[in-house]
Amino acid sequence: MVCEGRTFGVQSDVTGGKIFSLFFTNMLLIVFTLGFGIARADVRMLRFVCENYSIENDIDVESIQQTEPTYHEAIGVATLAGITS
Repeated sequence: MVCEGRTFGVQSDVTGGKIFSLFFTNMLLIVFTLGFGIARADVRMLRFVCENYSIENDIDVESIQQTEPTYHEAIGVATLAGITS
């Protein structure tokens, strides 16, 4: 992966067995909880990705910037509830 002239390597420790195990246990979780386990299955999937992938270079956290202007046009819950500040 290349960003602004810097090269970043991505390393993965994922195997087919790990993916199958995660998929199978997530399906069991969802089926036996009648769908209520979907959120937990999502968390397990994200944790799996975070634990098994890594970036192999230093990242300059100070250079990260927001690219979109601040958005002020959204209708929030407070507006819908009639709460004013």
